[in-house]
Amino acid sequence: SNLSQARMTLCPGDYVDAEDHETVRHEVMHVIQSCINYHRGTALNTPVLDIPDLIEAVNANVPYYDVDTIHSSYPRDQWYVEYEAYLAEYIFTADDLIELFDDACMQ
Repeated sequence: SNLSQARMTLCPGDYVDAEDHETVRHEVMHVIQSCINYHRGTALNTPVLDIPDLIEAVNANVPYYDVDTIHSSYPRDQWYVEYEAYLAEYIFTADDLIELFDDACMQ
């Protein structure tokens, strides 16, 4: 695999808190998206879920203020992958994400 590597500080500060856990879930979802898009040959800004299913899940699980943050902080062509990453913060546990990561990226 020729997936690129990057280093970033996900959990700044002296201790890990709930916001740090949300950030890690969000960023792990982006890694999962990258692996899936690499394997299926789709653009990196393509969400894993079909867009109608993604929109339905976001509307049911992601607060409006996070959707507003996406719209004000990201270019339109990144909205769907950001919706999905925010969704992951709310609906997936660490175990869920480990399983998704293993399935998508450990091939």
